[in-house]
Amino acid sequence: MPDAPPISIILPQANTAGKQRGRGKSINFCNALQQLHEVSAKIDRRLVGRSGDDHMNDRMTNIGRSIMSILHTPQPEQAAVLTDLCLRSKAVWGYDAAFLEVCRPSLTITADDWNDSDLQVAMDGARIVGVAQVRGSGLVAELDKLFIDPEARAAGIGRQLFGWCVGAARKRGATVMTIDADPGAAAFYRRMGAIDDGVVASSVIPGRFLPRLKVDVGAA
Repeated sequence: MPDAPPISIILPQANTAGKQRGRGKSINFCNALQQLHEVSAKIDRRLVGRSGDDHMNDRMTNIGRSIMSILHTPQPEQAAVLTDLCLRSKAVWGYDAAFLEVCRPSLTITADDWNDSDLQVAMDGARIVGVAQVRGSGLVAELDKLFIDPEARAAGIGRQLFGWCVGAARKRGATVMTIDADPGAAAFYRRMGAIDDGVVASSVIPGRFLPRLKVDVGAA
């Protein structure tokens, strides 16, 4: 954190007349406060500018611990750990255990996923704090999964993994990536630039519909 610049405040001399002297001191005191506020504002702007730098995705989580996440490709033997992360992340939207159990098949990652999709994880040291999956071929790819460890939310990991998903979809030859989003997560995808593209029936809950979004990923 940068040191604060030295502050020098010079108060003008007061008038000799009693009434004018009191008024001059009052004005001088206000001027001094104004100078202090201006210097403080300059320091604040400088600090905000410095803290805005986000190298290696180093940010504070919602529990106050800084996370420096690095992306890499996971291994098939980590499938069970990734599935557990998906379920814990899904639970943040308030779903009960019975609902999550019904969703388990669609949230389960298996060794076969390494054969027909692209997977990426965000690591905080040796700990997996996020996972993303993209599948599909042709001009349309699908963002199949993007889940963040509940303790690592609000650290920019979702944005980091979403950027990877866009690149993965593009490498697959897609120009558009679709997202069948949990209703609670739809706002995040809109902030990432996705637009609404109707609704789609849930594959696990009869009568439930999910917002479908899409994002232009450009040419490969």
